[in-house]
Amino acid sequence: MTCALPLPLLHSAAWGIFLVGMLAAWGLSSWIATWGIFSARRERASATPEDASAVASEGEDMDQQLSLIEALERKDAVLAAVEEGNAEWIAEAMLVFDRCPIVEGIGEAFRNWMREEGGLRAPRSAHAWGALFGLLKKRGMIVMTGAWRPMQNAASRARLSPVYQKVTSADGVAA
Repeated sequence: MTCALPLPLLHSAAWGIFLVGMLAAWGLSSWIATWGIFSARRERASATPEDASAVASEGEDMDQQLSLIEALERKDAVLAAVEEGNAEWIAEAMLVFDRCPIVEGIGEAFRNWMREEGGLRAPRSAHAWGALFGLLKKRGMIVMTGAWRPMQNAASRARLSPVYQKVTSADGVAA
C-alpha cells in the first residue's frame, strides 16, 4: 500500500495532526482492544512450556504451529465427527452421487446437481459436504485431476476449487 499524500505534507506538522485525528477517529476502544491482543500474546510467549501445552490442548492458542501429521490427524478426527453426526445424510448422499451424470467437475457442480436434480436434502451441517467428498476420495469414487476451477455460486466468491473425476467402473477407470 502506498501513501497518496504529497511529499511536503509528510514532513510537516500537518502530518502529525492528521495521524492524531485518524487515531481519534479509529477510537480509543479499538486501540485498547488491539493493545490487549498484543499484550496477551506477549504473556503467552513468556509462559512456561507446561502452560503453553495446556493452552494448546484447550485449543485456545491459535498461534501454535502443528506438525503436518498432527494437523492431518486433527482434520481426520473432525471429519470423522462430522460423518458420525451426519451418517444418515451421508448414506443418502452416496446413493444420489451414484446417479449423478457429471463425470468431471468441481465439488460445487456435483453438489448443485445432487441438491437440484438429485433431490438431496440439505445436511444439518455445511461441513458434511467436505466430509462427503473426503469419504468419496477415500473410497476411490472420485479422484482429483490436478486442475482447479473457480466456483460459480456467489457465496463462494469465485475461489478456486479442485476438479474431480468420477470413477465408475470396478477397475478404477473414470467413466
